Amino acid sequence: MMLRRTMTFLRAAGEAVSVSSELQKLLPSLLPLLDPPIPRGKTVSAAHIIVATSNSSSKRSERHLPECPVLARTLPLTAVVDHVAFMKRPCLSCLRQRVHFLASEEFCKNLEQKCTQEGGTLPAEWENIVMKQFGTLTHLEKEIMMYATSRREPGWTWLVFDKERIEGHRLVVMNLPANKTPLILGLWPLAVINMTESALLSALESKPVVTNAKVTYPSWSRAARNPLAAVTPTRNVGLSGTPTDITDNNSKSLSDLRKQVAQKAVSKLNWNFILQQWQQAEAYYASTAREEKIRAQRTKLEREAALAAMSKLRDSGATILTSDSVEIITGGSNTGASKVDKKEGEKLSTQTTQKSTVNVGEETTTTTTTTSTTVEENKETSTKTESTGVDEDPKSTQLPDGTWQYLYKNGDVTLLRPDGTRVFKKKELTTTAFADGSTLYEYPNNTSILDRVDGVRVTTFADGTKQEERLK
Repeated sequence: MMLRRTMTFLRAAGEAVSVSSELQKLLPSLLPLLDPPIPRGKTVSAAHIIVATSNSSSKRSERHLPECPVLARTLPLTAVVDHVAFMKRPCLSCLRQRVHFLASEEFCKNLEQKCTQEGGTLPAEWENIVMKQFGTLTHLEKEIMMYATSRREPGWTWLVFDKERIEGHRLVVMNLPANKTPLILGLWPLAVINMTESALLSALESKPVVTNAKVTYPSWSRAARNPLAAVTPTRNVGLSGTPTDITDNNSKSLSDLRKQVAQKAVSKLNWNFILQQWQQAEAYYASTAREEKIRAQRTKLEREAALAAMSKLRDSGATILTSDSVEIITGGSNTGASKVDKKEGEKLSTQTTQKSTVNVGEETTTTTTTTSTTVEENKETSTKTESTGVDEDPKSTQLPDGTWQYLYKNGDVTLLRPDGTRVFKKKELTTTAFADGSTLYEYPNNTSILDRVDGVRVTTFADGTKQEERLK
């Protein structure tokens, strides 16, 4: 029995080393391609990688390269790390998907190891938290057992902190398929129970068995569904040396096996570690860093919505003048949009409403952005501001070189230059829209992204190095 347990542990350790090694090879190619890019050499956690590579609202991260070998089904996704041509010019969609999977695997395994180490006595603070919602710790354990044993597919059972729920009801037990984590749903993981197929098969192998006959795998296992994945041992010798058939150990039903695995994991939960996770979650949701991340993500959504609206106008054949404006209206904002004089032209109005779910850090935010663009041709109009005794927002000033400057109360600055260039300065991002159609995004960490009109993206990192890629 000791030999079999040792082999199981070594196999699990080998898988963890393999995942970590592949991540270290793929991350240097992926981090500079993220938006915003992460400089090479910076230490990032698995949780950070999971959130950064989750399903993004950016369409660029979803598009495959035309010559992507994975899309052409000439290369499996699991083999991209050893494909020299792919690593020289990686497909962002495939690279993001593979790194997200590997980071999720490492996060699940690492959290399982930490939260299932016996941590001594039950903390009084955690007992009070559980008592407010479940009455007793036994009721919470029964709740976890119910979810773990009644799931429809192999995966992980999670105990999470949900900030959106009312006080006293923020402990939530949930099932997620495969290695999907609550991080991409905006929830803070507290503990996890491994109910994957590998955990169930490891429980089957926990007893010493010997056989001279062909192995019969359980009908629910991958080995039974795919005979090529099964390896038939010729002979295994147990400690007793008595030949037995492995099918005797497989006679246990799937429900009994799940109950055995779940009970063992729940009995080993480290409540001290879970309490620490709870305290970290409360501190994070009350921090200003979270608010700044939400604000930065909303700014990104507004920028994408504005660019999408202008692209629709350009594709429609309408003439876009340098004096035309894009007005962004975000729910809950008291900042008025600037009104710019309209030149001659035909009136064309488009309105786009975008509602999306944003993953910021370890939480989810829903933002509704409305973009409206108005182009007027063959008609002259002017904007008149009535004097009401209230400070004007924005405050407009014409600089000596002819540039119009708009100062907002929140510190934002908009510059309209005579050559048609527009500069939008915010705390987290400076966007410059050139007259030729190119757009420059500058970030506070001294990195920048230039999207040229010819479809080439130039990324400049903090150390001065540049990387070019073609988007079209």
